[in-house]
Parts: sequence; structure tokens; C-alpha cells
Amino acid sequence: MLGDNLLPVGNITKAGTPVNGRQTYELTDSARNKKYTYTVPEENADTFEKLYEENNTTADSINSPEAQEKLVEQGRKLGNRVKIYTFVGSILGAGIPAALAIFNKGKVWKRAVFGTLGAIAGGTLGALGTTYLTFSNGFKNIVKNSPTHQKLEEISHKASDLGVECQVQNIQA
Repeated sequence: MLGDNLLPVGNITKAGTPVNGRQTYELTDSARNKKYTYTVPEENADTFEKLYEENNTTADSINSPEAQEKLVEQGRKLGNRVKIYTFVGSILGAGIPAALAIFNKGKVWKRAVFGTLGAIAGGTLGALGTTYLTFSNGFKNIVKNSPTHQKLEEISHKASDLGVECQVQNIQA
């Protein structure tokens, strides 16, 4: 069953006549070296073909100037968020070891050395960690919340509701 998987983009071809009340369609994705075989109840074959055409049209809309402009703007916003969170993460990561070194008892030279090393390590880890988390979550949200992605998921769910079954095979390059 297709489930939540998006339909691949490409031209499907009808493979022969219906068998056991199901029409078979095939799609070969050379870029991924995969062959997709879909079986659809015969009475839903026309609907599936229209859905698949809508899938291709929707996927092509990703390359429209409006969609590209929107992605660039979302990327700028994400970049600004990353800068802010990275700065905060590095300050917290550096500040905690430095504060511990300042307020601990012990020899001054040990506190200075370990506080400095801890601040460098903590600041670096804080910056890297917040950068990674902000980017990964930001990109997921950009993709997941895009109208195009939501439309493609909707099409995939409709195909699944039609009783479409899919088999994927690896093909040799």
C-alpha cells in the first residue's frame, strides 16, 4: 500500500489488460534505479490516471518562479534564525563553564585554564548543536508546510484510498 509515501514523478504506462479485476501501471525511475508497479481496481483506473497527472503537474509547480521566490525567502528567514540561535547557544555553552570556573574554589591558574578550555569547548558545542537543530528542524518545517508538499501528500492519500497497491523493485544501472 502507498500509505504516506509520495508518488514518484514520471510518466506511467498501462501494462497490458486487467488481471483479476486490476489494471497494472508501470513507472521506471532511472535516476533512482527503481521500477514502480501499480495495480488499481479496474473501475478506479481512470481516476488513478487523472490523479497521477495531477501529481506530475503539482510536482512541476515546484520549479515555478513564485515557488522558488517563496523558498528563497523562507531560506533567508531560516538563516536569520540560525544566526540568533547559534549566538545564544555559543554564549550559554561558553558562559556556563566560565561561571563554574569563576565561582569555584581552587587555584587561580587551574580555574583560568579549565574555565577557558571549558568555555571554548562549551561555546563550540553550543554553537554547533543549536546550528544543527535549527537547520534540521527549519528545513523539515519548510518542506512539510509547503502547499506543494501538502498537495502531493493529499494526492498520494487519494491514490491509496482508491485501492492502489505499489511494488518497488531495484533495477540495474
